[in-house]
Amino acid sequence: MSTVKFYQFLFLMQFYINKTKNKNFKFDDNLSSGSLFALFLLKIISLLRGIRFIFQNKNFNRVFVGKSLKLVNKKNIFVGNNVNIGDYVTLSAIGRGPIRIGDNVSIGSMSQVVISTSYNNIGSHISIDNNVGLQTLGYKHIGI
Repeated sequence: MSTVKFYQFLFLMQFYINKTKNKNFKFDDNLSSGSLFALFLLKIISLLRGIRFIFQNKNFNRVFVGKSLKLVNKKNIFVGNNVNIGDYVTLSAIGRGPIRIGDNVSIGSMSQVVISTSYNNIGSHISIDNNVGLQTLGYKHIGI
């Protein structure tokens, strides 16, 4: 990649992040073009995996999904805009109400969001508000 194209690419990525996530974000000057390109490819692949959520609720939602997302009772799962879901995450919406994930939420890899683990006394619902991050290996459970 030529130097001019690299800086144009860097500018576009930074512009996108500033508009959607953090208005004060700036890439570190020591990052290599290869590292930035790898990040870009990873985000494009994650966005393609999230296409199943893209037009939920009649809005255009940007949802980035890692490898091997497991959805249980997916008709009961509602995802907001600008959501990052890590690798090997389980969203299990067996309950009286839905799983609702707000805007600007990040769910770390290998996390589980589970309404119920029991089928004889199912839980109510799970609501994750806007601007929340669940760490890697996080576990959110409601019910018995």
